[in-house]
Amino acid sequence: VYLRVRPKSNQELKEQDFFQVVEDNIGQPNIVLTTSIRDGSREKFAFTNIFQPTASQKDVFNKTVVPILKDFFDGQNCLLFTYGITNSGKTHTIMGTAVDPGVLPRALDVIFNSIEKERMCEVSMKPKHFSEVRTLSPSDQAKEQEAKEKLLAQAKQLRGHHHEGNSSSVLDDDISNTSKVSLT
Repeated sequence: VYLRVRPKSNQELKEQDFFQVVEDNIGQPNIVLTTSIRDGSREKFAFTNIFQPTASQKDVFNKTVVPILKDFFDGQNCLLFTYGITNSGKTHTIMGTAVDPGVLPRALDVIFNSIEKERMCEVSMKPKHFSEVRTLSPSDQAKEQEAKEKLLAQAKQLRGHHHEGNSSSVLDDDISNTSKVSLT
């Protein structure tokens, strides 16, 4: 279980801290919460890792999601779950920003880069209803390929416009050493 502490708002900077990060005698990070400011009672909670407000999206991803992705590619069922009150930073951690992507865009980047050689380039089947597929005729395959190329061209144009002409992935430099997991 991981904890990410978001930066304090301007209002929170004026208030008394209600938690303190401490380590126990075996180096396990813990957070001590003041459950009642009036009586000063405290409770202690242990976490695998506590990310301070200065932690980067890259650090959070590398320490929390990369091990899950390795298990996923080894055939394990995996789940990434975020929990917290409104305005606690869940969406920021999961989605991030265009400049500093969160764990979801980074995970998708790793997954698709890792399976690049395994994916089908030609569309020969198409889903039909919920659990069926139909085989496409050569003319239907050509139509699907044309639609795919148009969609990818639009996405590339939008991405290039959004990133001021930069056509490389926003993740290229940031997670270059974790952008692929070996499938062997």
